[in-house]
Order: sequence, then C-alpha cells, then structure tokens
Amino acid sequence: MNTTQQLKVNSPGCLLPRHALPGEHLLTAFLTRAITTSRLNSLLTAILNSLAVVEYVPYLVFIDGTLFYPLLLKIITSVALDLPFPSSYSMSYDDGFPTVTSEDQHEVEMDVLREFGAVLNQPDFNPTRDIVLDRERHVEFLRRGLAEPLHGSYISLEASRPWIIFWILHALDLLGERSIIEDEFADGVVSFLDLCQDKDRGGFGGGPYQIPHLATTYAAVAALVTIGSPAALSIIDREKMRSFLHRMKDTTTGGFRMHEDGETDIRGTYCAIAVASLLQILDTTITDKVGEYVKSCQTYEGGIAGEPGMEAHGGYSYCGLAALAILGTAQDCLNLDSFLEWLCRRQMCYEGGFQGRANKLVDSCYTFWQGASFPLLSEIFRNSEHKMHAADTVFVNQGPAQLYVLLACQVASGGLRDKPGKNPDFYHSCYALSGLAALQYSTNRNSSKFVLGNEEENLLERNCVFYNCCIERVKFARNFFTGIEGDGVTFAYNRLDSD
Repeated sequence: MNTTQQLKVNSPGCLLPRHALPGEHLLTAFLTRAITTSRLNSLLTAILNSLAVVEYVPYLVFIDGTLFYPLLLKIITSVALDLPFPSSYSMSYDDGFPTVTSEDQHEVEMDVLREFGAVLNQPDFNPTRDIVLDRERHVEFLRRGLAEPLHGSYISLEASRPWIIFWILHALDLLGERSIIEDEFADGVVSFLDLCQDKDRGGFGGGPYQIPHLATTYAAVAALVTIGSPAALSIIDREKMRSFLHRMKDTTTGGFRMHEDGETDIRGTYCAIAVASLLQILDTTITDKVGEYVKSCQTYEGGIAGEPGMEAHGGYSYCGLAALAILGTAQDCLNLDSFLEWLCRRQMCYEGGFQGRANKLVDSCYTFWQGASFPLLSEIFRNSEHKMHAADTVFVNQGPAQLYVLLACQVASGGLRDKPGKNPDFYHSCYALSGLAALQYSTNRNSSKFVLGNEEENLLERNCVFYNCCIERVKFARNFFTGIEGDGVTFAYNRLDSD
C-alpha cells in the first residue's frame, strides 16, 4: 500500500475538529502534547509500515488540506504518548457486556469499512477519480420513479404521494437536472398536485380527495417550489392555505396539529412555519407561541424531541431549529450551546455519517437532518446580538460525513441507501443528497465550501437549509410572492445576495 505521499504533514495540531470525534480525551491529549512535525511524520510512517496486515483502512480526513488515512487515531495517540500499543483493531468501544445494540453497531462498522476499504485500499487510489458521485445512474433511478409505475411495495406510501414527488424532484434538482424536471415532469406533477389540494378547506392531502395534512402540504408546496414556474406556484390558494394553517394551530401549546383532530408535534410546527414562510403568509396567528412550544420540546440532552418529555431526535431537532431559524427567534428560545454539543456528538466516529439518536446506527438520511442543522446554527449565530459563537466556525467534520454518502451509500444500479446492506429508495436518495449539498457549505457561506473527491462531479446545487429546496428555486418563490416570510430568512437571503 503506497500511501506515504498522502501522509505528508505540514504541521501537527489540526487532526479533527474536537466536536466531531467521540473519545475526544485521546485526541485532546494528543493535541496538547508537544510533537514536532518530523516526529509526527516518522510516527505515521512507522504505523503504516506495521499495518500491512490490516485489510481495511477507514475514512479520510484532512491535515492542512492533505489527505490522510487515520484508522488509527488511537494507535497514533498510543505511540505518541508512550501508551500500550492497542492489541486489536476492533472499531467499537465496548464495556465487556455485548448487547444487541453494540453487536449491531459493530456489524455496521465492519460493513462500512468494507465499502471504504474497497476504494481507499486500491494501490493507485486517487480521490479525484475514485470518490465520485455516480450522477448518471442516480438520475436514471430517480427518473424511473416518476416515469414508470412504482413497485407494489410502495403501496404503504399511497397516502404520501406528494412526498414521493418531492423526494424525486428535489434530488434531480440537486443533481442539476432542470431539463428533466421542466420538460418531462412539470406539467404532470402540477396537474396531479392540483388534484391533491382541498379546494374548500385549503392544504394538500396525500392523494386526490384525501384530507389535507400538514406533512403532505409541506411536500406539495416544496415540490411546486422545486418546479419553479409561475404555473406551478399559481395553483396554490394562499388564502385557503392560511385558513387551513389557522385551523391546525393549537392555541394552547403554540404548536400545530398534523390534520383535523390529529396529533400535535414538532413536525407540524415546522411544516406550518415553512409553508407559511415560503408562501409569505406568516401572520401573528401562525407564529404565536411557536417559540414556547419548541422550547418545551428541547430535552436535557440538548436536542429537540417530537413532543415535550420525549427523546431528542435528529429529524425533530432539525424541524424545531429550522422553524425558529425562519422566524429569527432561535437564539431567544433555545439553549444553543447544549443543542450544538448534542448535535456534534451525533456524528459517528468511524463511519463519518450521522445517527439520529444516541446509541443508534448511522443512517444517510441524517446527513441532512443533522448535517443541515450546522449551517442553520451558523445563520442563527450570525443573526444573534449575543454572538455566542463565531458564525464562520466549522463545527462538523465535513470530509468523513461526505465520504460516508459517497462510498457507503451509493448503489451501483442507481439510487442511495440508508447504509450498506440496505436497498436504495427515493427518501434516502433525496436526504443523502440534500445533506451532502448542505455539508458542502457547512456555515452557509462560500468561504466554507468543501467538496470531497471529484469536485466537478460531486458539487451539487446550493441547497437552502431553511426549507430543503435549492436556493435558486427559493429565490424565485421569494420574488413571486409578496408578504411576510420571517426575519431569519430575510436576514440570510439579504446576506446571500451580497456574499
């Protein structure tokens, strides 16, 4: 394995952002130990020479912009600090009491390492050639989803048809396939979604003649924004939509019911706020006590739960944070330090991707649900009078997060999957790509642009982390509608226009 050229180190002291690495006591000890560059280089060379028998090497990170293979932070640390050399290369830290959870975690780590090793261990490994987004096959996989009848297994999503449309259209948009969207699917999608709109009560159902639901309303509006034409946006009855959102408002808690007589949770709050903001109908009835409700869902862990008293979760945390980021009130309602700490700990140490909750497995969909919260936090810090953190600080380890999607989640036949061993689907294709796009600008500024591997192939369209629609489509909608969109969005887009 000829890797010494990739291991050129210009200076010690910048292995990984501290927030991104569990087991940070080892890293902290390493970074605070005075080690010269020559000493570090000799350590790395010696370690590589001793690893000829190791079959798989985990993900790349960067030292001063140089690619570096570090299966072995713990090995480097042990040698540098004269600690006992590790006796095995087991990835999982265990307490000697295996459980189903720990055994599943170890199995996933090994599966991911096999995917990584198949690429990274090539004798002539070249990141520009070998870390590549397979655009052509993903486009064909997505295209078939709207052009051909779906497999019978999709019957369980019969009441979620606007979601399927959104997942496919947004993924195509991120891949830059505007001609496919506009020439092949726009007219049919607009006609179908018009049938899903409740002409009497407002909102969109999961299919024609189904009751309106906040989740499918968000999906339908986001799909129409993604089509990005006057014809698409004109079918939305904004006044009926306002009436629907008012009826879904839970005036006691400040949250929103998902549908008539339905449950109140943080999903409904985000869907209502995002739709009202995109359509610029964000009145005080809709925004009343939203901050109080989201605050009540923040847990002792730091993340946000679906309802008060439940467990913090990546999807719900994004929903709560994004709702308040749109309004520009997150800094007044949430403990953002606690949120940031919880969020950073959701990035997996070896897989590089994200888990949704503590002690859960990595899943590519959280590349967006967790990953997009980092640029949202940057916008919140940028818009905060308290300046609690530097808004341009990169708190996420962008390289490994992107590598997980690019090496472990792409399927050769097209589409992206949750993790190795799973089948590709439209949901994970959409959110893996959405998160990849968000993490290519992890502070929501051009200065934080970071594209792993082949930039020409891997760079996606710029994604709006407030709504999960491409920024250019959001700009079109902002110009099409007139009204109130939320202070956080206004602040961010005024800055983006001059960035």
